[in-house]
Amino acid sequence: MTEFIRVFANFYLDAYEKYHNNTLESDSPWFNAFETGKKKHTILQHLLLGVNAHVNYDLSNTCVVISPGKEIINLSKDYFKINQILSVAIVQLEKDIFYLSPVLGTLAKMIPKLERKLLNFSVSVARAKSCECACIQAMSDEKGKAEAREGSKAMAQEIGNRIMNPGLLANFAVFIIGITEVRGMKKNIEVLEMQE
Repeated sequence: MTEFIRVFANFYLDAYEKYHNNTLESDSPWFNAFETGKKKHTILQHLLLGVNAHVNYDLSNTCVVISPGKEIINLSKDYFKINQILSVAIVQLEKDIFYLSPVLGTLAKMIPKLERKLLNFSVSVARAKSCECACIQAMSDEKGKAEAREGSKAMAQEIGNRIMNPGLLANFAVFIIGITEVRGMKKNIEVLEMQE
């Protein structure tokens, strides 16, 4: 489990370092997430882009590194532990997001389980896809692995595009949500520290 967490975290750290050294590939899901971080989007959109890159792309690659070939079958216990950790983390993230995004918080109170629909849907879809992709990569030859990685990357890019461009009506809702949010990373951290 410790090795799993280390490898999983290192995929993010490696992408972060490459991005800041201008060596991260432009088709990387992390490139999209980091580039969008420079723009004014909602907190939820930024969070979902990070979840998308880390779960849809990094998680399956982590599984293949830790358990290549048929060993992947033995990884399910650690894989599900990681997913439990992610689920617990999402509960706290939801509270923080709704505190920083009052309109989204109000909508969540009006529409039961809205936060689950917004966050957990994306994560649950990502979990299933990353597991499927990991199995395909682990059991394939080098050509198959490369194709599966590219497929995983393309899927994460497509989901990232949907997060940033959810459609006309959703874009209007996102605009309204965005203008009421606390802005700026430093300010967000200060607000969350005062809340604790």
